[in-house]
Amino acid sequence: QRQVGYVFSGSEPSLMERMLGPRRPFYKAGPVMRLEKINAQDFAVFIESRFQGSGIKPEPGLGEAIVDLAANVPYDVQRLAHETWDDVKAASRKQVTVDDLHATLTRLLGEQQTVFEESWQRLTLPQRAVLRALVIEDGRELMSADVRTRHRLPGTSTVQAALSALMKQDIITRDDGRYVAVDSLYREWVARKTF
Repeated sequence: QRQVGYVFSGSEPSLMERMLGPRRPFYKAGPVMRLEKINAQDFAVFIESRFQGSGIKPEPGLGEAIVDLAANVPYDVQRLAHETWDDVKAASRKQVTVDDLHATLTRLLGEQQTVFEESWQRLTLPQRAVLRALVIEDGRELMSADVRTRHRLPGTSTVQAALSALMKQDIITRDDGRYVAVDSLYREWVARKTF
């Protein structure tokens, strides 16, 4: 008999609990394994080698820039790398630069504008303020008086409630002791388009 297994990366206990809870169809169907994040340097080298292997020479540091912009989330890294590759290939070019990456990112943000705007509009004002502060402060020390003052955030209990609500909506998660946006494109949109 074949055994079914689940593999999760990162630290998303709420998502994992929802997927594997007792009321789910595959409850206890197989082992659950946690994977660590892919080493960012190895990921960057791999991306650059794939560009090179397709006949497109990457500018030094391109792989690192893609991994960084995508917050080392495999799906987001793949999406950003592939979309950049598509744009360069469509232009019949044999070299790809960080400027190409940023042009692709700008295009993707434009394509997702409506989705991101609708998501933003569904948030309460405290949730918007906390999400923006989270993005700007890289998810660190959101309860500190300095950060709350700098971003005009409400009291710590309201900040905590907003963080909990954002986690329940799968907009943010906790990773290595800090809060991070689940979707790196949404994070970039919040950083660039909200005030």
